[in-house]
Amino acid sequence: MQTALPCHLKNFILKLGIYAVSFPAINFIKRLFGREKEVKDAASFWEWFLQHEKTFHTALSKEQRINEDFLDLLMSRLKILNSWFA
Repeated sequence: MQTALPCHLKNFILKLGIYAVSFPAINFIKRLFGREKEVKDAASFWEWFLQHEKTFHTALSKEQRINEDFLDLLMSRLKILNSWFA
């Protein structure tokens, strides 16, 4: 499930004349201004996982930044669900 960029941010980007914003730039803006839903149970964990699956796939397929872009993010959410991951 992908969240839409808030309308005021879209307008701001258009006013700057940035028409071809790459996905990493959009993800950066979403992280700055958007709020992620808190992981509370298995269902919300998988929703969160699906939101980040492209980042995870890129990290694993390129075999770069696996700790930063995959494991650190994944483990931080798993710790919320189960203290065994701490």
